[in-house]
Amino acid sequence: MSGRAIAAVALAGASASVIASLELGGSASEAFELAGAAVGGAAAVGLVGAALLRLARRRSIAVQGAIVALTSIGAVAAGAMAASHLMIEASHPIAALGVILISAGTIGILISFLLGVRVRTASDRLIEVARQIGAGNLAATVEQPPGEEFARLATELESMQAQLKQSRVREREAEAARRELVAWMSHDLRTPVGRIKAIVEALEDGILSTPSEVEEYYERLRKEADRVGILVNDLLELNRINAGALSLDPDHVSVCEVVADTVASFGVIADSRSVTLNGPEWTEADVRVSVTHFERAFANLLDNALRYSHSGGVVDVHIQNGGGEVSVFVDDTCGGADVGELSRRTLEPHPSPGRNGQNGLGLPIAKGLIEAQGGRLSVERTKRGCRFALTLPTG
Repeated sequence: MSGRAIAAVALAGASASVIASLELGGSASEAFELAGAAVGGAAAVGLVGAALLRLARRRSIAVQGAIVALTSIGAVAAGAMAASHLMIEASHPIAALGVILISAGTIGILISFLLGVRVRTASDRLIEVARQIGAGNLAATVEQPPGEEFARLATELESMQAQLKQSRVREREAEAARRELVAWMSHDLRTPVGRIKAIVEALEDGILSTPSEVEEYYERLRKEADRVGILVNDLLELNRINAGALSLDPDHVSVCEVVADTVASFGVIADSRSVTLNGPEWTEADVRVSVTHFERAFANLLDNALRYSHSGGVVDVHIQNGGGEVSVFVDDTCGGADVGELSRRTLEPHPSPGRNGQNGLGLPIAKGLIEAQGGRLSVERTKRGCRFALTLPTG
């Protein structure tokens, strides 16, 4: 509340006191004397109320409002008591009472305005901060305003501000990942599409002289088409995972049984690559998962381990049960790698295709399939290669 407003309220109160005295037959001197006594008593109570209001500035608006109400009533009562002897001696008691009530009431109004100004100031500050945040200024400072309600609102604004900052960071990371993925997809699709185009042109031009050559080119064409189909299906699967659109049908299964069956199915592939594949020892461990998605995730881990292990290498699989979790470890002999770079390039879609022309979506898909079921997938470096850990909660 500005000085002008305070002066205006005080002047209005004084004027009303004089007018009331004159209108009801009193004199100006009596009016000033009564007003002085009333204002003195009311002002004393008003100062006490202002002090209490300051002490309670962090309390709720209801508490502060009660202090204002009691201060206003107390100011009127104190003013009336301070001027009571003058009112009794006055020639016109009714006029005297009017002057006392108006004078004391003016003090009460000033106290009420004090709370109103405080509430209005706090409200304006929060509105301005909210406007800045809405305009994208996430660096706006949220001051702690007086009043319990406004303080809670300021805390919520700070929390919203922090969440928006995190969302902006995630949005930038997602945009960077999207650009990277698009660049990688363009690169990875360009190669098989270019080969398909070259094969089709060769067949159209009739440069192939023997039926065996034609058959060989058709076989190449089929393989390139299959490669494109696998790439597109993997991309669609990754998109479903990121969108949370997976259709899960969880059931209680034995981890060791599923892992052992999957390891057995990869035996032929391991032999063809001259890699020794060792399955896990039997471990009692049950989890509640979607069997299809769990098998897909683990199969992607095995395929990655066999693909990157050198000829004559070893891939070991073992299971650990404890602490409310079951972990399936896959150790390969890829020769080791930087953990940070390894994690980025294997557990996230990346722009460079894997070895042997394979795409880089197998492990990101495995990671998404496991996380969708409350688990996690991690990787670390070992002396002979890499260790992937697939962890799921028991239950």
